[in-house]
Amino acid sequence: MWAMGGTQPAPNATTNRRVPPMSLEKKSTRNIKIDGMSSQADVTKVTGALKVVSGLSNQTVKVGSATIQADKAGTDAACKAISGAGFKAHEVATTK
Repeated sequence: MWAMGGTQPAPNATTNRRVPPMSLEKKSTRNIKIDGMSSQADVTKVTGALKVVSGLSNQTVKVGSATIQADKAGTDAACKAISGAGFKAHEVATTK
């Protein structure tokens, strides 16, 4: 049941089932600054947190930073996962 005032996804042409809109944004290389990391154990902790985030690929984690392939939603989810692991994270630069 859709909430009042909410937007319903468009029906799929072949199944006539409603499907949520997909992100059309392409994945790009995104750099995340991570505050509070100081050891290889922290790198392992952040790497584990990123492994459960859907839509990420080619992730590299070093003390103080991570580089991932993701769209904006994936980057936001990665920062949230890193924060959940006990560190402060935010995107600092994007290259295409």
